[in-house]
Amino acid sequence: MDEHNIDISIALNIAWSNPEICRETNDYILESIARFPRRLVGFCMIALDSPDTALREIERCAKNGSRGIGEVRPNRGLLNDLNRLKPIIQKIIETILFS
Repeated sequence: MDEHNIDISIALNIAWSNPEICRETNDYILESIARFPRRLVGFCMIALDSPDTALREIERCAKNGSRGIGEVRPNRGLLNDLNRLKPIIQKIIETILFS
């Protein structure tokens, strides 16, 4: 970043389907943004197939400095049941977007 005069970068997770891998990679992002708070902005990931786990992970990431959720990729079944997505969307709005 310094070599190319970049002041700030986004650390963005990718669309993992396994909640444990989401948490592990989110931990890495959260540790990185804590270490370099003026240089990195973190976006964590949630596994949409596990709504209860996703809600807890959104809260945990927001409390630890995440500025958003990135690379959201629901499976086809979840897109057919938008009622399952409503609590997740609401939690993102409450904890990250308008915190």
